[in-house]
Amino acid sequence: MPDIVNVVDDTAPRSQQDSGGGALRMTETVSVLKEIAESSSHLSAWALAVAGGTVGAIVSTSYRRPITLPSRLPYLLFVPGWMCLAASLYMGNRLAGEYLASLLVKPESSAVIASQINDTYANQWSWLLWSLAFFGCWLLVFLLFWVFGKETAKGGES
Repeated sequence: MPDIVNVVDDTAPRSQQDSGGGALRMTETVSVLKEIAESSSHLSAWALAVAGGTVGAIVSTSYRRPITLPSRLPYLLFVPGWMCLAASLYMGNRLAGEYLASLLVKPESSAVIASQINDTYANQWSWLLWSLAFFGCWLLVFLLFWVFGKETAKGGES
């Protein structure tokens, strides 16, 4: 992922970079940061949707529940998945605060905050992808159990 500060600096024409076009760069920085904040909001919405889906998968009674302990162990993959989702949501919330801070600071501080926002956004993406990896592993195990497993009781009956 490109560094935001470099993207912003590369977008201003050379004549404005050399002749004190700080106001133009600040406007472009705010514009880029606004786009990142909106994208972060979408990531948070996806994280909440995934969390709701996984809770629904556990609470639902319409699937066949595994009887033996070894066949239930893959459900423990939900715990680190939820932890990663929580970290992603935290990063999204933190990014929103950093974006608001970027609107209130002097232009000299804007580059530092832009760099922080870039790092926070990358972390939010990472945590969301890690959570999807955990849930994907569970889904693979569940699919293998569904295809190759023995018949089990329906909806939690033993």
